[in-house]
Parts: sequence; C-alpha cells; structure tokens
Amino acid sequence: MDRDFYDSQIEREAIVSTLLGENIAILHSVGLLAKKTKVVTILALNGIIWAKGKNEIAM
Repeated sequence: MDRDFYDSQIEREAIVSTLLGENIAILHSVGLLAKKTKVVTILALNGIIWAKGKNEIAM
C-alpha cells in the first residue's frame, strides 16, 4: 500500500464512516487506487476507535 492509498482511506473516512455496524467495517479509498483487492478479517481484542468523538468503538 502506498501513501496515496493510505491518505485516500483517511479522506474517505472523513466523508462518512466505513463502519457498517455489528463491529464490521470495510475500509476503502475514495478512488480506484488499490493494486489488489483483498478481504481481511482482524480480531481486535481491545477494539478499534473508528471515529474520534463519536464513541464508535468496535469490540
């Protein structure tokens, strides 16, 4: 993943959260910047703060 892709993910998250609910999020960029498409499952034992100040913590 290059820096443009990472920055685009941050930009996309600022537009609207990619958190779907039920502790599922599908992170993606604003445009077609990915070199490959993959689906990854992560178990975050301490949760992940998806949006500062919105109290959206996936557990």
